Amino acid sequence: MQSRHEPRLYYPPDWHNYNTIPAGNVYDLAFTPDGKTLISGGSNELKIWDVANGSRIASIEGYSRWVKCVDVSADGKFVAAGGNDGVIRIWDIANYLPKKQEITQNIIVPIYFLPTNRLPQADIPEKIDKILRDLQTFFADEIQRHGFGRKTFDFKKNSDGSAKVYLFEGKTTDEYYAEDTSSKVLNEIQQHFEWSNNFYFIIVDKVDKSIEKESIENRYTLSDLESIEKGIQDMVLSIRDRIFRKRQGGDIVVRTPLNEYPKHGLAAKFGDTFGLNRDYRHPSYLMSSGRQSKHLSKSSAAWLSRSRFFNTEMTFFDDKTVIETRSPSKGKIRFKVEDTDGIYQVRLLAKPINKNHPLGFQMKIDPAQNQTEWEKSYQGRYYTLHDALTLQGEKKATVELDYPKFVDDLIELHVIDSHGNRVYVIKRIDHSGTSFLRRIFN
Repeated sequence: MQSRHEPRLYYPPDWHNYNTIPAGNVYDLAFTPDGKTLISGGSNELKIWDVANGSRIASIEGYSRWVKCVDVSADGKFVAAGGNDGVIRIWDIANYLPKKQEITQNIIVPIYFLPTNRLPQADIPEKIDKILRDLQTFFADEIQRHGFGRKTFDFKKNSDGSAKVYLFEGKTTDEYYAEDTSSKVLNEIQQHFEWSNNFYFIIVDKVDKSIEKESIENRYTLSDLESIEKGIQDMVLSIRDRIFRKRQGGDIVVRTPLNEYPKHGLAAKFGDTFGLNRDYRHPSYLMSSGRQSKHLSKSSAAWLSRSRFFNTEMTFFDDKTVIETRSPSKGKIRFKVEDTDGIYQVRLLAKPINKNHPLGFQMKIDPAQNQTEWEKSYQGRYYTLHDALTLQGEKKATVELDYPKFVDDLIELHVIDSHGNRVYVIKRIDHSGTSFLRRIFN
């Protein structure tokens, strides 16, 4: 029977009227199985409604007269409706319905890699469990200290709450894995695990590091390394201004004995996989090479507070990020950033080429040796954090970051949005007017 009244929705048992659907004249109604969507049949069309707010999602036309009966399939994907024209039509409504909010879990998966000629260490699961819990506490303390709540990563667990360590048997003896350990181990493991979202903490049973070091040193001459570096630079130039999405997953490969790795050294490796970068601005920062007691900088704590690994039940959204360069202003380099997911932090990375090493670069105890190490192996070679700006989820923002001095022509801009998605873009700095601009700005 036709109703001229708008459908009203009630909660039993007290029959509280919690919403009204402005459907107009209606002959029949049907809910989707999840109760979140209502389909109404009326004059010449079907209408699809959002139950929560009463708004119309879509209309389906194709009837010449009244639609008098409506039903929804058990999976909620199809609607069957018929009316005065004597035809029952079946509609695929999946594309009309709101997309499900996918919940993704990004966690640490510990793997114990065992070459064929080695027996497993009986206490290795306990050692791995302790390392992971110590690192959990370190990150939770640091993020809380900076005012971003007590957040940390999670890892695979057994039913008793202990770390679930996967034993992976290699294809051959440890002598084979002594050279190019990480690439060989990963090549065997990757085909057996889902790699896009999780972070794999891989512990390889003792491999002689001296073999690997000698082999690598003998394999490449200085000329070879310079040629490789030039090839990388040419490739980088060819892809500048393109925005790349960073995958959430990652990996760390370490060797036994695990007590050789200090907690802050492992924490820095984890930080790198979580999207943090080398940060030589202060020797106490975790991502520096300083020898002081380590802690997270505020910008790094903010970055991790939005990481998917630190928000394991986060709803998945990932809309496009747009990054455009703007004209510099008074000591700042400026970018326009747009992201409908909400912009949370923007980081500027550059390769320092200044002769004197940064404050946070302390690879060697002896100052002269440390300076030599900087000039020989690090100066102008690696992107390091130059400046960062944390926002409040704005969808559009003009971001101003400190103008980089003493750096290579190319910079990287890294962005994390409010849902933990990470992107980066490579930009060229026009140095033609840099000296003039610096005289004005400074």
